[in-house]
Amino acid sequence: MGLEEIFEKLKDILGVPIENMELFINALTHPSKGSISPPMDQERLEFLGDAVLELSVSTILFENFPEYTEGELTKLRAELVNRFTLSEIMKELGLDRLILLGRGEEEDGGREKVSVLSDTFERIIGALFLERGFDKTLEVIKRLFGKRLQMGLDKQLRDWKSMLQEFSQKNYGKTPTYRVISESGSPHSKIYEVSVEVGGMRFRGKGSSKKLAEKEAAYKALKTLRRGECQE
Repeated sequence: MGLEEIFEKLKDILGVPIENMELFINALTHPSKGSISPPMDQERLEFLGDAVLELSVSTILFENFPEYTEGELTKLRAELVNRFTLSEIMKELGLDRLILLGRGEEEDGGREKVSVLSDTFERIIGALFLERGFDKTLEVIKRLFGKRLQMGLDKQLRDWKSMLQEFSQKNYGKTPTYRVISESGSPHSKIYEVSVEVGGMRFRGKGSSKKLAEKEAAYKALKTLRRGECQE
């Protein structure tokens, strides 16, 4: 596959206009292949891409989960921005097939290596930021991480609610009961308040969705019940 064809495929995958072919070919070039002229410091591009990724995902989480604490946001971001996630995205999008590898690295299975895939992804994001700026890069990252964002959220929701269910069944012989208490705010910015009853006690949670409100209520219930305290 020629460089121009690789660049065209990259444009299709990213879904935003890009023009600096040399910059993006450099991003796709593994050090084992040697630099495309003019040379680009690969590690500096990875450094930039890593920083842009972290800021972008932090922005997405901050905007979408106003009720999350700093610790919860940090935990969810760590699940989203790591080498394994980035390598999976590369394979799903077909970006792994566009990496320019040296013969030795190709024969050594470099196209399957997590480090090779994740480093290339960071370089692509760094290049995208240099050419299109933060807003367009954020737009692309939102699209690429959308499914995983929901998966990460669902995992956290299942964890808190499942832990409370196990605790309730073990200690009270019943499953928790959730109930919506109120809805407030505009149609596009609603806040739900939910209660959960466990062992005759009720705990309340708020969130921008019923699921998030239930998660907060389950978290509060567990935190209190494990300390042997009660609240209404």
